[in-house]
This record gives sequence, C-alpha cells and structure tokens, in this order.
Amino acid sequence: MEASRTFARPGNDGTETRAFAAQLRVYTETSMMIAVATGIGVLMAPALGASAIDLLYLLPVMAAATLYGLRPGLFAGAASALAYNFFFTEPVHSLRVADPRNVVTVAMLFAVAVVTSQLAARVRAQADLAQRSATQNSALAGFA
Repeated sequence: MEASRTFARPGNDGTETRAFAAQLRVYTETSMMIAVATGIGVLMAPALGASAIDLLYLLPVMAAATLYGLRPGLFAGAASALAYNFFFTEPVHSLRVADPRNVVTVAMLFAVAVVTSQLAARVRAQADLAQRSATQNSALAGFA
C-alpha cells in the first residue's frame, strides 16, 4: 500500500474539498482587495485626510459582490468597515472609536456596503440567469 495515498470518507469524491478550496480562494481574494484599498488609503491619507478614504472601500465591496456573490460582498463590507476603523479613525490601530462622528461614519460605511453588495449580487444573479437562458435558447434553436 502506498504511503502517499490519502483516504477519503465513504461517499466523498473530493467535491467537498474542492468546494472548500474555492470558497477559501474567494475570501482570500476579497481580503486582498481590501488590503489593496487600505494600502492606497494609507498612501492618500496624508494628502486627503482620513475622511475621504472611506469611499475607497466601496470598490472591493462592489467587486466581491459582483464577482463572487452576496456573502463575499457582505464579508467585504464588514471587513472594510473594520479596516477603516482600525487604520483611519482615532485612536489609530485600535477598534475603539473616540469620536462619536466616526461611529456614524463606520456604521454608514457598513450600511452602504451591505446595500451595494446586495444590489451587485442581484445584478450578478440576473446576468447568470440571462446567460443560462441564452444557452438554453441557443440549444433549442439548434433543433429547429
């Protein structure tokens, strides 16, 4: 018997492992988008101030929701709000918020991210439905 052979559970053909790996990739890529937005924000904050940075985080939220669906979009919204709070609100490098206005900013960033994520996910679902419909219509037209 080979030592390198892996044993799977009965009935598991590896699809669960592939699905987990795909989900891990999606959330890793979403996290990387947020990290890039944070890096851009850190570079721009001295020139623009921290208050202009919050809109940068809508880009990874929209991208995650459009590319991957609602749950990664919601994850991006929550992670973006936490990253903005951690890196750009006083006290910096803390999740504590000293200024009540910043609480409103972080809450609104998350709310806008949730709404944007839902809208982008709906657009993605409609595009997927249109693609399936076009494929089915093409197949039916081939029979005529």
